[in-house]
Formats: sequence, C-alpha cells, structure tokens
Amino acid sequence: MQNGYLRRFYQLARYSSVVKILKLVDKTFRKSQTPLFLPQLLNDCESASVISFSPHPDDDILAVGGTLYKHALNNSNVVSLVLTKGDRGTSHAVKDSSLPDKRRLETEKASEILKLNRVIFLNEPDGRLKLRQNLVESLVMHLREYMPDIIYTPFPVDLHRDHLTTSLILAEILRISGINPKIRCYESIVPLIPNTISDITSVAEHKRLAIRCFQSQNEVSNYENTILEGLNRLRSHGLMKGQGYAEGLFELDRCFLEQICSLLD
Repeated sequence: MQNGYLRRFYQLARYSSVVKILKLVDKTFRKSQTPLFLPQLLNDCESASVISFSPHPDDDILAVGGTLYKHALNNSNVVSLVLTKGDRGTSHAVKDSSLPDKRRLETEKASEILKLNRVIFLNEPDGRLKLRQNLVESLVMHLREYMPDIIYTPFPVDLHRDHLTTSLILAEILRISGINPKIRCYESIVPLIPNTISDITSVAEHKRLAIRCFQSQNEVSNYENTILEGLNRLRSHGLMKGQGYAEGLFELDRCFLEQICSLLD
C-alpha cells in the first residue's frame, strides 16, 4: 500500500514538472484534471466491440497484437481494418508483383493465431493513402455495422505518411458517423509517450508466433527483436517494474484527436 502511494506521488510530481515546462513553451497550456501523460496500467482488456485500424498489412498486429488477443480471449468482437495492400513493403517491392498477396496471407495467418474475428482489406495503394470520399464512405459503413466501443489506431505523430493519414481519416469518419468510441493510439515507427501500459506478458508467446508470420517484413527488419524483445520489453519499465512485456498506448477522445489532426493537416 505504501509503495503504491509513493509511486503515485512521484508520478504526479513528474507530471507537475512536465506541466511547468510546457507552460514555458506555451503560455496557454493548462494542467488538466485527468493528466494526459500520467500512465495507467491496463491489466485486463475489456469485453467490447473493438476495431483496429492498420495502415499496412502488419501494423496493428506488430503494435498491439497482444492487446487485441487479450480482447479476443475476453469474448470481444475484434475487427482489423487494413487500409492499404502493402505493395511497397520491401526494398524490391517494385519487382515483386506478388507482394500484396503474400502480405495478405501473412496477415490472415497472424490474425488466426490472435483469434481476430475478421480482417477487412481496403486495398488502397501503399505509400499513397489519401482521404478519398469512397474510402471514407466505406469506413463509415463499417463503423456503423460494428459500432465499436474501442478503436486502436496509429498515433497521429508518425514518420510514415500513411500512418498520419490514417489518423486524419479516422477523425473524419468519426465526425461523419457521430460515433464516439474510446480511442487508443499505438506506437509504430515513432515511440510515443504512453498514458496507458497494456500488460501482455501472459500472451507474449502468441504475439511472437504472430510476428513470425510476417516473413516478407522480417526480411526488412527483425520485428521479433525490435518490437517484442525491444519495445515491448521497454514498456514494462515503471508500472511493471521491468518484468514481462507490455504495449504502450495513448488513450484520447475524439475531440483531442481532431485537435492534433487539425495541426498536422
């Protein structure tokens, strides 16, 4: 009990320090009643209607595969929306016309391991994802069909244009649909400052098996090392005392997502 109180005290002290720094940068910054950067531990994933947005055929599984699997184990309906066909996913992609089919099969195999209910491929061009009217209408239809309680999506600040565009698209379809789910942003290329730590220790080996399905992508980067043994090990620091594996998330609401996207747009 004492350790928990002290940990919370030091977290709040750190948050106050961050607030002071941000006020120096931006005089209009105000401390919120619910600290945005104060991390909370997510031990159990809710039983809910869950939609995961994946810019490419691997992003969401690499980033939050463990969390999605824990949702599935808790009787959630988990749907992955893969926006692009991943035709530029390797250095020799221009020469490999079969790459989209390979990546689709890899994604389907990984999704079976993690017990996702459905994977929907939108087949937009890799590297050229745009906020197109037809795509927006299709995604709004899927949102209204599944009525998600929780949406997982890339954090808006990312080095890959498709990841950024995914956030812009999500903000738009939420505005049109009027649906207001809980939004949890995941880290992909750029690590974020998480306010939610999802403990995936109990399902880490299932995520490892899912990662190994992406043979075409593991030729580019060894994701088992960089994601699972690297980033997911790192995220256990602090709240989990460096034990096990975790996925870092930034939970926000629709209004805050729109504010970030308006700056990026």
